[in-house]
Amino acid sequence: MAEAFSPYQNATEIVREAARHQKYPPLFPLLLALQGASSDYLWAHRIVGGEFLLACVLLYFLARKMLGSAGLALIVLLAFGFIPASWISVLGILSENQYLVLSLGAFLLLRRDQSRGADGVCLAGLLIAAVLTRSIGLALIVAVLVATWIPSRGEPSSRRQRTAATLAAAISFVLWEMFSGEPSESYYLEY
Repeated sequence: MAEAFSPYQNATEIVREAARHQKYPPLFPLLLALQGASSDYLWAHRIVGGEFLLACVLLYFLARKMLGSAGLALIVLLAFGFIPASWISVLGILSENQYLVLSLGAFLLLRRDQSRGADGVCLAGLLIAAVLTRSIGLALIVAVLVATWIPSRGEPSSRRQRTAATLAAAISFVLWEMFSGEPSESYYLEY
C-alpha cells in the first residue's frame, strides 16, 4: 500500500489494484510513503527501528511511573528487549512498533498526574492514529473507555474528554471501513 500512497513515484497498475483490495488500516503505509520509504527498504527499516527505540523509551517512562522506581523500570525494559517477539518485529517492515508507540503514548497520557486542557485532543489523536494503524486499536478504545468509567475517582470533565476521544477514534475507524473501497473482511466487525 505504501507504494500506492507515495507522492514521490507512480505505482504500477498491479500495485494500485492490489492496494484497492487491502483491508488493513492506512496510517503505517501512508507514513512510509510520505517519508519516501515506499520503495527504499533500508529507509523503511530505519523508520521501523526508530519506532522500536521510541517504544522502548516510552515503555521505560511508563514503567517508571507505574512502579515508582527507575531501577525496576530498567528491568522491565530489559525483559521487553529479551523477548524474541520484541526484536523480531523490527526485522520486518510491520506496523507493530508504530502501534506500540501510539498505545504507550496513550497510556502515559492517561497516567499523567495533572491533566491539562489539551489532554482530550492529544488522546483522541493517539487513539485515532492507533485504530488507523492497526484494527486491533479497537481493543485499545474499549480499554480506555472502561478505564475511564470504572474508577470512582476522576473529574467529570476528564471523563467526558476521554469518552469523546474514544468516540472520535471509533468514528474514524468506521469511516475508514466505510470508505476504504472494498468491503472489509475485518473479524472485529463480523461478530
